[in-house]
Amino acid sequence: MKPLALLAACSLLAIPVLAEETKLPPEARKALQQTARFHAITKVADLPAGVRALVDEDPKNIANPGEDWQVTDVVDPGKPLPGKHLAWAATDGDYTIVHYETGGIAHLFHTLVAKGGQKGGKAEEVWKNMGLRSTDLPSFLEALAKVKR
Repeated sequence: MKPLALLAACSLLAIPVLAEETKLPPEARKALQQTARFHAITKVADLPAGVRALVDEDPKNIANPGEDWQVTDVVDPGKPLPGKHLAWAATDGDYTIVHYETGGIAHLFHTLVAKGGQKGGKAEEVWKNMGLRSTDLPSFLEALAKVKR
């Protein structure tokens, strides 16, 4: 590949992708606005099992906040690190929002809104986005407001 083409391809990876892969249904958007009903989830193990499975079938592939994980595609010798990292999550018992990162050749940010998945039940993916960055539920809602509906 020519250097200029490689540079162009790499620069595309650096552009945040703010397009919705699916439209967030109005009823879900309304539920997410009820921030007082949500509580933080700070560990992968505390995610509803059905929601966790939507992020990765193997929870060992997701690091907790503050834990080491495989940010880049350069793999150090030694114990393999998870390729995903839980940045933050919140749930109201019905809807769960999971914001996580994936490493590799491109460091990406993902947001998943799921419904259900409590008590071992199956979760439904309501909305998924790659590129939208947030640090908590209020900053997620602020960023979401800027995304075309």
